[in-house]
Amino acid sequence: MADWDLVLLGVGFRQAAVDLRETLAFTDDAAAAMLAQLPHIDGVAEASILSTCNRTEFYLVTLDGTRAAERWLEAVGRRVPRAAPLLSRATLNERLNEDAARHLFRVGCGLESALLGDVHIPAQLRQAYALAVRQGTAGPVLAHTFPQAFGVSRRARRETGISRGTASLGAAVAALVFERCTIERPRVVVLGAGVAARDIARCLAKRRRCELVFVNRTAARAAELARTHDARWAPWPRLAAELSQADVLVAAVSSDTPVVTASDCAGRRSPTPLVVVDVGVPRNVEPHAALRYACIDDVALRRDEAVAAREAAVSAVAAMVEEEVERWKTWRAAGAKARSGSADMPSPARGGVRIRGRRAVAEGVWIGPWIGTRRETARLPRQPEAAFGAVLP
Repeated sequence: MADWDLVLLGVGFRQAAVDLRETLAFTDDAAAAMLAQLPHIDGVAEASILSTCNRTEFYLVTLDGTRAAERWLEAVGRRVPRAAPLLSRATLNERLNEDAARHLFRVGCGLESALLGDVHIPAQLRQAYALAVRQGTAGPVLAHTFPQAFGVSRRARRETGISRGTASLGAAVAALVFERCTIERPRVVVLGAGVAARDIARCLAKRRRCELVFVNRTAARAAELARTHDARWAPWPRLAAELSQADVLVAAVSSDTPVVTASDCAGRRSPTPLVVVDVGVPRNVEPHAALRYACIDDVALRRDEAVAAREAAVSAVAAMVEEEVERWKTWRAAGAKARSGSADMPSPARGGVRIRGRRAVAEGVWIGPWIGTRRETARLPRQPEAAFGAVLP
């Protein structure tokens, strides 16, 4: 019988609304401070904290089952008292051993994301693991399980359509902009500064293929977006002047009537039609012949096509996850036999190997191919079990 358990405790968008989830959110510094408490929490050998906008999850390796997990939650409660309403095992999502591994693999593949196939979650997982590595709280179990999650995530995205297409509003708008505007580096005016406008601005800026100009009724919010994306902003009264030099207009404001009319576009100097992507409902822009116009329905169609492709990939990705779960179970059973009779399992926080940069590489510690320089990672063993053989009982 194994002398350790992999325990998941967490809360996600399915368990709690954002006003509750935000009480348990961790910045990198807060997560590092929490992980630093590991040596003082009896029975918890390893720990990693995944905190995103949609979930906060604790991946723990415990030596006395869920009793140690209770002590972890008590420690979290002392550091984050505002999260007390969430820190009940009746409220939290709790998984043990292969169920915990399965959940981690599904998270990495985007199957548990609010946006199916979310392309950001693999990097967030790597950051969570890297933080545990830096803090010395990732031992042999997490050093096997997280890389396995990264592997199935890469395979799922390489072999299926789970992350293909433009399934978010911002990504769909950005794709539509560059599909309809053939100018090499267009000037794009973004009208608005709300949630939708910010998402669109982020996706446009990420492509680094356009010059952004932000216009909003509240100048301070337009200026803030401009600073965030190293762009330019203009006050609302200058909208017509900005449109005269623009190649694209993205409109995302809340208004009962159109805020851009034909007269606002009359002074355009370019011979090419102004490309308009209007995500407002009611519409923000008055359609007319001089515009190359797309409304929210055009954006939604693109999103729906992407979502359908991703949904079609779910069964294949779920099968990949189950394959990895079986491998994980086999690894755990083999490891348990090798450690039978041991009273304890060392961890980096308790006299095992403390993982830090070149010293860790010199000691042959598995830290994964995504951490360290190419020269460092080339020297790493390919099997986590072998790397940690010296610290296993």
